[in-house]
Amino acid sequence: MESARLRERLFSTVNLHNVYFSDVTNRPSPEKPGLFALLHFGVPYIASIVGFLVSLLIVAIFPAAREASTLIGRLTSEPFWLPEIMAGLFLGWFAYKTLPSKIAFMAWLIPGLLLLWSAWSWQRNFAMWDSTWDTYFGSHCAGSECIYQLFLTAPFYSSVFYSIGALSNHLEQKKLGSTQ
Repeated sequence: MESARLRERLFSTVNLHNVYFSDVTNRPSPEKPGLFALLHFGVPYIASIVGFLVSLLIVAIFPAAREASTLIGRLTSEPFWLPEIMAGLFLGWFAYKTLPSKIAFMAWLIPGLLLLWSAWSWQRNFAMWDSTWDTYFGSHCAGSECIYQLFLTAPFYSSVFYSIGALSNHLEQKKLGSTQ
């Protein structure tokens, strides 16, 4: 009888939850282990796509946004990428709330390394024809060079603000936890 009760206690959902989600003090930890946490490396790219679609919607609604001479045009395209940044911030906040993991704070590493590698190789091979700064960060990219900003710089900005959004959610949860 005692062994049945002990078995029930050992294999209950609460105890299994505590085995996987607790720290040394045996308090439940909000962090989810496993491969799902690696999703934080891919979501900033989704944020970039969402931001790009928002940019297209803004251009469709406000045709003046196509012009780089207008304020809305400068904010929605290179070099600022404001819709992509805001999408990264909001998705980082919500993704961390849904799937808390410290990996979310490092989501900028992969896009950052890709941007760094690409800018370094551009500087070594093509800098005599075009400015590396304008190709990746400036507003004077010409023709196909702007594609580097779309596929490398904008995802990097989204991922940095994704990590900032996750950090702000983490700090908010920590603040709420300390006041309770």
